[in-house]
Amino acid sequence: MGRREYEREMKAKLRDLSFRIDSIKQKLDGADDTRRRVALRGELQRLELRRDEVSAKLQALQREPDSAWSDFKAEVESDWDDLVQQFEEGVGRLT
Repeated sequence: MGRREYEREMKAKLRDLSFRIDSIKQKLDGADDTRRRVALRGELQRLELRRDEVSAKLQALQREPDSAWSDFKAEVESDWDDLVQQFEEGVGRLT
């Protein structure tokens, strides 16, 4: 996969995650369990911060020279994998 294709794919993944977070937030508005709703909102806020960090790294990746790109790409992928795991574990156990 080329550099531009990778960047497009990661942007799409970040948009998808944002959509999933927003969908959960909308469902929370109708939730009866206040304690669960508060816990989930806190987890979603943490996820949004991590998502923003990954997004910032992806933007930085676009400025990296070709010689350093593959190393930086590995870092972005690791952060993405951590974010997805955090989403699945954090939100999955609360939904």
